[in-house]
Amino acid sequence: MGLNPALIIRLLSEVKEFRRNHPKMTRFIDDEFFTDLPEGSVVEITVTRPGEKPVTGNFKTLKSDCQLLKDMKELK
Repeated sequence: MGLNPALIIRLLSEVKEFRRNHPKMTRFIDDEFFTDLPEGSVVEITVTRPGEKPVTGNFKTLKSDCQLLKDMKELK
């Protein structure tokens, strides 16, 4: 699977817009995800859609997850 340059450019633009629109969340993500999240950490996310009950999911980080987050830090 090759990388689509147009998609990468679009994603970078969308990330910049997300950062502008949600500065507190992006600071949280930078502080918690991109600051050496240790293996065995539990990440939990709750989504609350309008008019619906919240739905929560979680996972415990593996070594490969930590490496992925380190690699993603290089992209920001």
